[in-house]
Amino acid sequence: MISTTDEAGEAVRLPGADLHLGFELLRIADEKGLEDAYLLRPDDLPDGLRREVGLWSRAEVREEHGTAARAIQELCRAITGGS
Repeated sequence: MISTTDEAGEAVRLPGADLHLGFELLRIADEKGLEDAYLLRPDDLPDGLRREVGLWSRAEVREEHGTAARAIQELCRAITGGS
């Protein structure tokens, strides 16, 4: 489980690397004609997906969570403008 916070600052747990989220973001970027999913912005996403991206952008991903979790977090941070 990966710790994060929701929009209100409440603790939330993510089950682990969500490759489905990554593939969904790639699909949306492709449909919008973007060369890279890193070019997506929050307004490009449906509400539920935007919330999930926000959760991942604030996640406390550690080395033991693996490369996939880190990649999803980096993509979500790029989309939200977070660091």
